[in-house]
Amino acid sequence: MKFGTMSFLTTLILIGVLTIPVRLAAQSSSPEVVAFDAPGAGKTPGSGQGTFTESINKAGAITGHYIDSNNVNHSLLRTP
Repeated sequence: MKFGTMSFLTTLILIGVLTIPVRLAAQSSSPEVVAFDAPGAGKTPGSGQGTFTESINKAGAITGHYIDSNNVNHSLLRTP
């Protein structure tokens, strides 16, 4: 193998080995509920404005959308 290929494979192996303890630690933590509003989300009561979550994955990333004070829809991604 060339040196570049060997370095690339070594890096991939190290990343895989080093991230395993982080994943295990994240899985063993106790669940927590966190309320949040997207920056710029409208807050007028009864207007349909605000932050709306759609899904969450195992890593804790949340997707959804929010409606601002001008009634414009925006998508959102909240990372853990």
